[in-house]
Amino acid sequence: WHALMARSDDHFGEALSLVPDDARRIEQYLVSESADRSEYRGAGAILYLLRDDVTPVRITALPLMRQRHLVVRKLLPQTGIKDLTNCNDCHEKAATGSFAYEEIVVRGVTKIIEPGGMF
Repeated sequence: WHALMARSDDHFGEALSLVPDDARRIEQYLVSESADRSEYRGAGAILYLLRDDVTPVRITALPLMRQRHLVVRKLLPQTGIKDLTNCNDCHEKAATGSFAYEEIVVRGVTKIIEPGGMF
């Protein structure tokens, strides 16, 4: 999170324009709730394949994300999905923070893989 917040003037092409106190509070929150400090079992899965010497700043660069989305990445042209950054395209409840397997519906792929099936 430190690396991401250090680039807040170029946040994936956008300037966040945060007041310094707000930026500090946001960074403190992100660090305090980060996967390496979380008791949530999904956090351990996120870190599982991540090397200690790597600091990805995009969720799509996480090894677990790339592994779990292998089929979707290969089938992107068939699905009409432009990239993996729009979670709502496949995860019906992404807006609520839920990414459960049984809630996955991939356009053009769910005929092949049942909703909620492993990809």
